[in-house]
Amino acid sequence: QFGAGTYTAAANGVPNVIPSGTPLGKVTASGLYGPYDSAATDGTQTFAGLLETDTAFNTGSARVGAAMRIVGDINVAKLPVEFTVPAAANRTDHLVFSDLS
Repeated sequence: QFGAGTYTAAANGVPNVIPSGTPLGKVTASGLYGPYDSAATDGTQTFAGLLETDTAFNTGSARVGAAMRIVGDINVAKLPVEFTVPAAANRTDHLVFSDLS
């Protein structure tokens, strides 16, 4: 579930947008991905990767197709949200994070 504050709301004919670089986790019950939340207990507490591109969706949409980055070098300072890299035991990705700010 992408709740208020995790995406840019639709306005002036422009659809809702989840920003590129949003950290994702996999919901155990559905197999779908949602925003990573280290305090969750639904599976999204395990970091899976980053949303590859800005992803538009219509209000009321239950699902949206998108690509996820799971391999690469990532500058943490450039992510759209504050992100603390979780311990290896809480990750399924192969990303390398650095802070080049």
